[in-house]
Amino acid sequence: MRRIFLLAILFLFSVSVVQAATISKVAFERGGFIYVKDMKTGVEKRIAKGSYPSISTDGTRVAYSHDGVASNKEMTREIRMVELNTGTVVEFASLKKFLCYGAVWSPDSKKLALSLFKD
Repeated sequence: MRRIFLLAILFLFSVSVVQAATISKVAFERGGFIYVKDMKTGVEKRIAKGSYPSISTDGTRVAYSHDGVASNKEMTREIRMVELNTGTVVEFASLKKFLCYGAVWSPDSKKLALSLFKD
């Protein structure tokens, strides 16, 4: 039993190391803007105004929070997404009625989980 447990731990560690070795871009916030840095070249690029960035696991998209003010003067916070190859910003119209937070990508980069709040 102890041997199986040890093998399982070693397997999980090796998967984590391989995944960490393939990460070539990171997203971060500085001064109210979202940046992406290519870790291989060191090049930083400002991609959007926003906060709380989450880069997809395949490194092709960044989801982030965007704060605004609605027509009734209430604060809004929506999730937007940037396609890094094209710079296209995607807004999710179906989420505009909610306060949205905490975007997190699935391991295959096909799904985005987030928290929604509505008064």
